[in-house]
Amino acid sequence: MNIFDTIEDTTSWNKIQPRSSQNQTANALIVALTARFTAGFIVLCSLILLCWFSVTRLPIICQSLAEVSCQALSLRSSSVSESNPTHPFRSTSFVKLSSVQDEDASRVQEKSLEQQWQEYLISPIKDSQRQAVLDSLTQAERNDMDTTIAKSPDTIDAIAAQIYLQRLCEMGPRISGSKSMKVQQQGLRLFFEGMGATVASQSFTIPHPETRKSVELVNLIVQLHPEKKNRILFCCHYDTRPYADQDPKNPRASLPGANDGASGVGLFMVLAPHLQKIDQRLGIDLVFFDAEELVYDRSRDALFLGSIHFANQYVRSAPDYRYQAGVLIDMIADKTLELYYEKNSLNAAGPLTKSVWNKARQLKVAEFVAKPLHQVRDDHLALNEIAKIPTTDLIDFDYPAINSSTSYWHTTQDTPDKCSPVSMAKVGVVLLEWAKDYTK
Repeated sequence: MNIFDTIEDTTSWNKIQPRSSQNQTANALIVALTARFTAGFIVLCSLILLCWFSVTRLPIICQSLAEVSCQALSLRSSSVSESNPTHPFRSTSFVKLSSVQDEDASRVQEKSLEQQWQEYLISPIKDSQRQAVLDSLTQAERNDMDTTIAKSPDTIDAIAAQIYLQRLCEMGPRISGSKSMKVQQQGLRLFFEGMGATVASQSFTIPHPETRKSVELVNLIVQLHPEKKNRILFCCHYDTRPYADQDPKNPRASLPGANDGASGVGLFMVLAPHLQKIDQRLGIDLVFFDAEELVYDRSRDALFLGSIHFANQYVRSAPDYRYQAGVLIDMIADKTLELYYEKNSLNAAGPLTKSVWNKARQLKVAEFVAKPLHQVRDDHLALNEIAKIPTTDLIDFDYPAINSSTSYWHTTQDTPDKCSPVSMAKVGVVLLEWAKDYTK
């Protein structure tokens, strides 16, 4: 017997109902079952949507939150006010740029953010930003900086170097192959082309150390007086390590990379206009090496990928010019600047190394100490050993200071407030005056 025809009730309903009652009962059951089916369908859809969100979007949000924390760390040291309505990247705009995936719906927004960051990186420096940096210095530090800058007839804008360093750190980590690195690359290209230099990109691809997907790496080569066939080379790396792997509290945190990554870039941005004026027998190149430290696993991943590629190309596809000498700078903005001879530099390029320190002695820049201390593996190894370009390494590896109980190297403490325009002025003056002598 059909369930829609009878309802069993032991007290009063023990027989077949009239047809009208049967219809009413059937309709009520249909409505009830439909409601239950609809509710079940909604629950099922919600579960499917939750699973999709967990797999595809939740990791992005977690990454964004981590990057927001790192960005906040850098912003506390920045001279750009968070309350400044003209600052195009207040809140989490750049986090969106560095973390969103390559989806069609977000490409328009990403392009806009990229353009904004490029423009911001190289935008004119305001008086208020300069004053903020000056206010962070003691009177003794100001006097020291002014005295150092006066040792060269060319006025090196060390304050601007510090501000460029800060802006780079505001972008967050500049890991090789990341969108923030690409923004930096394009911004630097626009900056140097804007001053009349020739800029070339030396691109190559590698399997990503973690995902094994192809990732593009780019060495930027800025040529001043490109017609010169004999040249000298100034270089630095402009990437940051993926993680702050030496941080005692959080070795998987993002690395701000102020001294180790941004200091060389900031100094070269203010040094380039002065180097361009040196119209002597030698041309000058500024080279920014990618993937100096694209290292996720220290026991597995290779260092110095950019400089090794550059050196191999110099040998295998020899350009129509030759480098007579090279100077690598790394970690040169430490507030407590202490630059000793680096032992590999002495062994491979002794006369060149001593010539730089001799110039510092002539200029009475006491932070250049003519004694060997550390033996450092750095980008100069490939230039000396593969390309056979005599190259010295200016690196203050004791960060913050010799015999310090703490170290900022590869930690979340490598922030702009640990860096100083005074130190960059000292390195800049020595390199500029050395270059004038060497290119005669």
